Amino acid sequence: MLPLSAWGDTYAVVAAPPNSGGGDDQVRVRITGSFDGTTLLYSPAPPPGAPAVIDAYQTVAFTANASFIVSGDQPFAVTEFLLSNEVVTVDPTPEDDSDN
Repeated sequence: MLPLSAWGDTYAVVAAPPNSGGGDDQVRVRITGSFDGTTLLYSPAPPPGAPAVIDAYQTVAFTANASFIVSGDQPFAVTEFLLSNEVVTVDPTPEDDSDN
């Protein structure tokens, strides 16, 4: 964990590009508070499960599938983890596209 002096009050969380077609892949986001009652604002909208207020030493984890910006009235930390390679599906017949 970075020292508190390195924590910011605004972060851009960027969704992962699609692994194979379709929309963006999901990312796991963790927000950790440094002060009690830190108010968080999201643009364009908060992802499901994202906190509006976070306290010191509190970490909230949620999944997002779209990019967003989060800002707060006190410093906080954001970590992001890609989930696209968490599950690997093996195609038993790679030469046959009909079963994909």
